[in-house]
Amino acid sequence: MMTTRMFAERCCRRDLGEIKDNNNSSIIFVEPIDGDCLHLEAAITGPVSTPYENGILFIDLKLPEEFPFSPPQSIIFKHDIMHPNVNEINEFRSEISKQEFWSPTMTIRSILEHVWARLAIPGGDS
Repeated sequence: MMTTRMFAERCCRRDLGEIKDNNNSSIIFVEPIDGDCLHLEAAITGPVSTPYENGILFIDLKLPEEFPFSPPQSIIFKHDIMHPNVNEINEFRSEISKQEFWSPTMTIRSILEHVWARLAIPGGDS
């Protein structure tokens, strides 16, 4: 019988495979930390025409055991970043962090692309 965590890990592995197979985006890499598919390190490029342009932003992404039915537990930049959607502990905050705005169709790619887009155009929804 498949547990909730097993389902989340399977979804995560599928998402990671899709990113590796078709990575024509701002995502440089996404890898599990210590083999844990629900704890990921990611790197994205800085959006053009922003203070982050030409930079590489490293992110610590924690997914819940209920993924993809629940939003990420945390999205934290691994370095200091000044941005309206980033709090004092470098945690990214936006509507996708809230259950009422989360959709089970969201993937790891769409989470990271959302972060990238908010870096380019800050949202007041944090």
